Amino acid sequence: MLGCLGLLCTVARSITEPVRKGFAVEKETLVRLPDLGWRDLRPLFTGRSACYGGHSYGPGARPYHLVHFIVSGSGILRMKETTFHLHAHQAFIIAPNELVYYQADFDDPWTYEWIAFDGTRAADLMSQLGFTFPMIVSTLTQSDFTDVDGQLTLMRQRNHKSAFDNLQDQSALFVILSTLAQSLRQTREPLASKDGGRAGSYVDQAISLIGQKYNSDLSVEGLAADIGIDRSYLSTIFKRQTGLTVKDYLTSFRISRSQEILFTTDCPVTQVARMSGYNSVSYFSKAFKRQMGMSPNQYRRWRRSRLARGGT
Repeated sequence: MLGCLGLLCTVARSITEPVRKGFAVEKETLVRLPDLGWRDLRPLFTGRSACYGGHSYGPGARPYHLVHFIVSGSGILRMKETTFHLHAHQAFIIAPNELVYYQADFDDPWTYEWIAFDGTRAADLMSQLGFTFPMIVSTLTQSDFTDVDGQLTLMRQRNHKSAFDNLQDQSALFVILSTLAQSLRQTREPLASKDGGRAGSYVDQAISLIGQKYNSDLSVEGLAADIGIDRSYLSTIFKRQTGLTVKDYLTSFRISRSQEILFTTDCPVTQVARMSGYNSVSYFSKAFKRQMGMSPNQYRRWRRSRLARGGT
């Protein structure tokens, strides 16, 4: 077994998922990419999902950049109070620690591909390429989309057992990001901007603090004190701009972070609870099951069952 902090490096192939509330996908390919030790920009995993109508993720946040490319169908993406209605050949980027919700259309559910990455220079690179967060939404030309689809398909098909294959993955990430950046400049589509005004600034500060301190003893009072505003005022503007109470946002953030820890490490549930900001493993387990519909251990088994032992 892997150590508590060891990442899974198993390559996945296509499998058909069972119909499970909140997780049902028609068919999914998930490939976790080897860690080459490069820290500036590091591809983590890639995949493709053909979703059932109504399949959703979130509200949740992940600790890495995540780019989705919609192959067909449609769905919605929700961030704070803004809802995007998305369709084929659009792409959306989710920044680290941004709480989002997205859902496949019930009548015309989407199929999408994705690639996740992180690195010490990732945020700086995204800024240089012109990507403005919390997110951007862009429509790609047929030619650009075909190029991206080809890169992602090859990443899923490689055996990832040689230095050549791994170098090709790294190269593909650069090609995908440059293609997306070029498409953004050509189409000049409007970006989702952060809320203006002082209230929006306070909410952004609260969200940033939650991302930094989620695994400590956080409270609405403590957040308000750190920002320098009244507790009730923070609660009011936070709910108005995110659609969630501060407590619900924090819970969703912690649970989504615990999902990643359960999936990528062998840490016992007691340690996962502490790393996610819960002092009581019993309280954590109840909160996790209430939000995810299964226990932490069941989730770990289910998530890892999607990884197969072999090629694509």
